[in-house]
Amino acid sequence: MNTPSFPALGLDLATRAGFALRVRRGACLNASGLDTNLISGVLDLSVVTPSAATAKKPASHPGLRFNMYRVFLVDTIERHGVRALYYETPVGGANMGGARARVAVGLEIITLEVASVYGLPVAGFHVNSIKKHATGSGKASKDKQPMISAALEKFPGQNWNAHKPTKKAPWTLDDNQADALHVLDLGLHTDNLL
Repeated sequence: MNTPSFPALGLDLATRAGFALRVRRGACLNASGLDTNLISGVLDLSVVTPSAATAKKPASHPGLRFNMYRVFLVDTIERHGVRALYYETPVGGANMGGARARVAVGLEIITLEVASVYGLPVAGFHVNSIKKHATGSGKASKDKQPMISAALEKFPGQNWNAHKPTKKAPWTLDDNQADALHVLDLGLHTDNLL
């Protein structure tokens, strides 16, 4: 299936927000094998909470992360002429505590508000729909490796945001970036917003 030719942005809404931007239709590989029509990464929206504050590192304003996200979103839309937004809808449950849920819902509200201001069509996708599109199975799982593996296979040559492997996250690629790539791909293949 051909993907639409308009610039579109896929988002994984979290403190480490994944983003994937399709600049033009189709892949355009440079000499290094990087698809120059596809830009993806992670926006770190971490702030210093009052409980983690020290004399050398004071607490951040509670609204700082939302302002950083709004600036990123507006800049991306204006700089690249984005014409559609796709995002993973925040859902509650065992994997999302109160603070994480507030952050995700706050980012969703900003996404919808900015899309409204710019007159952009917007679509949110449930996590199970994204997983099914990416891996063929929509079953919820805490294991992030299948989504990362699917992204590595489907989007070769991306500049991946790496992090230090831990016991909880033994892989070195950022799952938020992988999720955003899958959100964008799902949006471009299932929902012609224009």
